[in-house]
Amino acid sequence: MKFNFRAPKFGAAFMRKSSSARRPRYERNFKLRVLNLSLNLGR
Repeated sequence: MKFNFRAPKFGAAFMRKSSSARRPRYERNFKLRVLNLSLNLGR
C-alpha cells in the first residue's frame, strides 16, 4: 500500500526532472538549426 501511494509522486517528480532537463537541450539544438539555416541562406 505504501509503495503504491508513493509511486505516483515519484513518477511525477521524475517526469518533471526529465522534462526540465530535456527542454534546454532541445532549445539549444533548435537555435543551432536556425543559425545553420540562416547561414546557408546567407551564402
